[in-house]
Order: sequence, then C-alpha cells, then structure tokens
Amino acid sequence: MEHNLGCVTQIPLGEGRNFVVDGVEVAVFHTRKGVYATQAECPHRRGPLADGLLGGTTVVCPFHAWKFDLTTGQPLMGQCAIQTYPARLSEAGEVLLTFDSQGPLPCPIPQGEEIGAGQAAVGSAVGPARVA
Repeated sequence: MEHNLGCVTQIPLGEGRNFVVDGVEVAVFHTRKGVYATQAECPHRRGPLADGLLGGTTVVCPFHAWKFDLTTGQPLMGQCAIQTYPARLSEAGEVLLTFDSQGPLPCPIPQGEEIGAGQAAVGSAVGPARVA
C-alpha cells in the first residue's frame, strides 16, 4: 500500500527523519538522487539510522559506524543488511512510500570486537512523524 508522508521539505536535503507507518517506525532519507526508506534502527545496537551520516546513497549509523546502501539495504561495513522500502517523490514534491508492514530484517548481534569506533551524534532529535 502506498502512503503519502507529506512534503519532502520536512526532510532537509542530506538528512533523514523517522515516520511511523502502520505502527512501524521507518527512516526516510532525502538525497540529491531522491528519497529512500529503510528500517529505522541499525541491526547492530539499534542506533537511529535517520540520525546517521548520509553520503550519496549510503548511511552510516551514528553509534558504531555500520554503513548501509540505501538502495539495496546491503551492508558496506557491518554484518547485516537492513530492510528497505520503495519510496519516491510525487510531481507535487510529496514523499510516497510503498509499505508492506515488513519489519526489520533479523540479524544476530555480533560477538567479540565492535565494528566501527566512537559515537557520533548527527542529525536531528525530532521524534517520528505519524502517518495514518
């Protein structure tokens, strides 16, 4: 089912924001190439992906630097993929998300040494927008 999340201007270029769609929190990212949507939390330690560092079509988790491709959800640094959802911009500049109620992909928490270093706080502390 396609959901209208509102005007893309609520997500500054180069940032992400969380939305709740059908009871599931989803991160939506606004890049120069368009909009992308993923599960809201990093599979590693539940870091808020919408607050991560965005570069092209990749996002870096602000907790331990796990890096994901926004187009496929595949890890570029880290051990687990993330769930992605089809998203696009309408001609009116609204974010349209096709959502099938699929939650985050399962991922065992890695044992041993942490991947990445430090804790970076990037983005906004704004809570998720709710969409009916």
